[in-house]
Amino acid sequence: MRKNKYVSLPQLDTAVIFLTAAGLLLVFNITASSGEMFKTGKIFKHRERFPYIFLGDRFRGIETFVGKAPYIGYYTNKNLDDNLSARQFAQAQLVLAPSILDLNNTEHEFIIFDCTTPQIALAKIKEIGAKPLKANPYGIILARHPDRVSPLEGDQNTTFDKTKQKQRP
Repeated sequence: MRKNKYVSLPQLDTAVIFLTAAGLLLVFNITASSGEMFKTGKIFKHRERFPYIFLGDRFRGIETFVGKAPYIGYYTNKNLDDNLSARQFAQAQLVLAPSILDLNNTEHEFIIFDCTTPQIALAKIKEIGAKPLKANPYGIILARHPDRVSPLEGDQNTTFDKTKQKQRP
C-alpha cells in the first residue's frame, strides 16, 4: 500500500489557522515595538535639549576654607519650594559632606550666602556682623563670623571658584 503524499484537509485547516494567528501576533508585536521606539526617541531628544546639571559644583572648594567644620550656616532668600533652589541646597550638602549645612542659621562660624542678588547677601552679612571671605561667579558668598572661631581652621588663601577647581569623579 502506498501512503498519500498530500496532507489531508483537516490537517491543512489547523496549520493555516495556526500560521495566520502567529502572523497576526507577529505584526501586532512589531507595530507595538516600533511605537515604543518612537516614544523613547522623543524622550532622548528631550534629554539632549535639557542636560542634567549638578548644581553642587558651584560649592566645590569651600571645604578648603572651612576645614572640617562640623556645621556651616547656609543663608538663602530663595524659595526652597522651588525645585531648582531645593536641588541646589541638597547638592551643596552632598559636596560639603561630612559638614552639615544648617539652613538659614547665621550663628555658625562659616556661613554660605546663596541669595537672589549679591546685594541682598552683602546686606545680610553686614547686618549680622560677619566678614565676607570669598565669592564665586555664581553669586555664592562665603562669610565668617570673627567672634565664632572653631578649632578646625581652613585655608584662607585659596579660591573656591569652580573654574579653578578640578571636578571630582
